[in-house]
Parts: sequence; structure tokens; C-alpha cells
Amino acid sequence: MSTPESSPRDYGAFEWRPTRGDRAEFSRALAAGTEGPHPLAVSRGMKRRLGILLAIPVAVVFVLTVARPVAALLRGEQDPALTLIQAGFFLTIVLGLTLVLLLLNRNTRRALTVALQLRRFARDNDLGTAPASLNPRLPGMPFTEGTGVVASDRLLAGRGQRFFELANLRFTTGTGRSARIHHWAFLAVRLSAHLPHIVLDARANNRLGTTLPLSLARDQILSLEGDFDRHFTLYCPRDYERDALQILTPDLMALLIDHAAPFDVEIIDDYLFVYATRPLDAHILERMLDVCDAVAVPAAAQGANYRDERSTAPAEGLVDLPGRRLRVARTWSLIAMLIVAAVLVTLMLLT
Repeated sequence: MSTPESSPRDYGAFEWRPTRGDRAEFSRALAAGTEGPHPLAVSRGMKRRLGILLAIPVAVVFVLTVARPVAALLRGEQDPALTLIQAGFFLTIVLGLTLVLLLLNRNTRRALTVALQLRRFARDNDLGTAPASLNPRLPGMPFTEGTGVVASDRLLAGRGQRFFELANLRFTTGTGRSARIHHWAFLAVRLSAHLPHIVLDARANNRLGTTLPLSLARDQILSLEGDFDRHFTLYCPRDYERDALQILTPDLMALLIDHAAPFDVEIIDDYLFVYATRPLDAHILERMLDVCDAVAVPAAAQGANYRDERSTAPAEGLVDLPGRRLRVARTWSLIAMLIVAAVLVTLMLLT
């Protein structure tokens, strides 16, 4: 299978501004379901339901703060100043709701524009597209640990290229009050062999702690020499350290630093994933395609001859069970660490 082409790509699609008619046509396609379970179709439906729900309380507030006071004023039963105050209260509410709706409309219009630009980019560069997919069958952490996973605005490799997919990703982690909705972008590249589970947690996007959807056990961190540890925290299964170094050669680590430093990277089964913690735009798209050309292809070549000597099925090219998935940090240990930290802080304050 041939590798993705590294010839210059045409990014002129992102200088194109869709007309209102273009956005309206795409909105009709979303409503008809031809784009699959696209998050924009869901958000537009929610916005309509929100408008209906707000209409009733707004009407009630109008009656209480405008209609009844004006009627009382006309009958001479209410002071004009009080009527003006009540009417001003209603106008303030209406103005606030109007600003919220305008902001939602602007964000929706911007998202529609980017979605249309991505489709034109695919057309201009002979890439394929596909409808949004609910819970896609991919092995990466967001796909297996998140809920309500939707891949949308999907760009696929063209004919004769190694499989890759580039798309927006929406998923939820946590439950109840701790639930959090993530809006990411991802690149998935199919490799030539099954490899041990390796995660590179980029330090560049860890402003408030790791952005990984899972808390991985810290005893799986492999520290490397040179500058690599300044850019990534490397996780690999215990007793697979030599395997990781066999795959992540110095040349490949240098490419990762140069091209993929802003992104988290995951190697799992026969896939390589690159994750951005914000949706696709012209900049993220260009950076991820650069990673696809400069990093993913050499990674696929480097791992093509990998064989796990521990495997019970070496002929099938599978990794032995302990190397297939990284272990997750135990919740009780995290709680214990927090309790110890809280006790130490309390003792410091008391002394």
C-alpha cells in the first residue's frame, strides 16, 4: 500500500467564504440526515427547542412586567415611574436573551463555514469524505472510554494512499456533575503491524494537567534521554520498554518533536492516532497533515517488522495481552494522594 502524498496541498478552500445560500443548503442536508449524526444538526435542533421553551416564560414576564402595569397605569392605579422600571426590567431580559441567541447564531454560522471549507478542501485535494459516524469502531482512548462519541467532517485518504482519516471528534467523559464534553480533532493512520500500546502525552497542551481521557498508571512512564522528555511524557506497558525504544528510534523521536509536539499521540493495535484538543480549522488541519506525511509514514515503516516474541500467536502478528493496553491508574490511589496532600497542607497552615 502506498504512502500518503507529501506534495504541496491546496489550502485555498479556507479563503473561500460560503454564501448564505451555501449554508442554507448544507443546513437542509443536516436536517435531512444525509450528513449522519452531525453535532451541528443536533445543536440546531436544541436551539429550536430552546427558543420554544423560552417563549413561554418570556410571555409570562411580559404580562407581569409590561401588560398589567401599563393597564394599571391607564386606569390611574400605578405610578408612571414604577411602570417604567418594570418595563425596563423586561427589556433588559429581552436584550440579554437576544445577545445569547446572536452569539449562538454566530458560533453556528462559523461552524457551518468551517464544515463547508473542509469539504471544498477535500474536493480540491482529491480526498474522500464521509458522513458523521456515531461511536466509530476505532481502538483509541477517546473512542473506547468516551460516551456519545461522534466523528464528523471526516476527510479520508484518496485512492492509492495509505488509509488515514482526519475528523472532528465530540465525546463525553465522566458522569453526572463531573461529565465533560470534549470537542477535539483527530488523525488516524493505519499501520502495517500490531504494536504495543504507547501513549505520548504532549506537555504543550497540559496547562491544567493532562488532557488524556484516561488517567494512566504512572509506573508505566518511560523516561528518555535528550529533549524528548521536555515535549512528551511517554507511557508504555511494563516490560515493553525495549520494544518502545525499538519503535521510537532517535530519528522518529526527532520527527515527533519537530512536527507533533502540540498534539497527544497514541499507538494502539495497528493504528496511530494524533489528537488535537480543539476542532479542525485551517491551522490544525495543516499541522495534522504535516504529521501524517512526516511522522506517520516513517512510524509505519519502522513498526512494519515488529514482532512480539512473548505473543502466543506470533504468526498472526498480535501483541501479547499485557502489551496491548496500558493500565489505568487506580482511583483509590489518587484519592489517597489527595487526602495526604490535604493533610500536609492543613498541618502547614496550623504550624
